[in-house]
Order: sequence, then C-alpha cells, then structure tokens
Amino acid sequence: MTRVEGNAGESSTDRGLVGALKVAWSLPSRDFYATGDLRTAKRIGGILWLIAWFVLVLLLPVAPPTEHVGDVGWVFVGVTLTGSLGLVYRLMRTPERVTPNE
Repeated sequence: MTRVEGNAGESSTDRGLVGALKVAWSLPSRDFYATGDLRTAKRIGGILWLIAWFVLVLLLPVAPPTEHVGDVGWVFVGVTLTGSLGLVYRLMRTPERVTPNE
C-alpha cells in the first residue's frame, strides 16, 4: 500500500504556485526584483510594444486620425509612433538603463 501525502484535490503545481506567491508576498520590496530576470522581462516588453506598434500602423488606413481634429491628427500619430519606437529601442537594446519604477 502506498501512502499519499496532502489533499487529493491539490496538485503539485498548485502547491508550487501558492508557495511561490507566499514567498513573493513576504519579500521586502527591495528584494522583490532580485528574484526575477528583469533583463528578459524588459526585452519581452519591448517586443510587445513593437507588436502593438505594427497593429496600430496596420489599422491607420482603416481608422485615420483626421476625423475629429483634421490633419493635426497625423502629427499626433507621428509623434506617438516615433516615441513608441524610441521606447522599443530602449527596452530591447539598452534594458539595463530602464529601471523597474518606469
């Protein structure tokens, strides 16, 4: 006969997740960021911003920004897209310069 420890409805993944959440919750704020791979997280964030940038560019012909404000809408979109590309560059090429508080 085999002895089973723990509850039958509780999987090891759930126990691992709950345990990890308890550890993360109990960490002081200065130590919280030391447990993760922030460089990779920042690069993933840059990739997600780039995907959103392409989606926006693809949707511009369908929904041009000139309906409410006229031609000034294109200036606003141009500035926003340029700033977004700057953010993507910063997240993907120089992630060490991006702090968790940004």
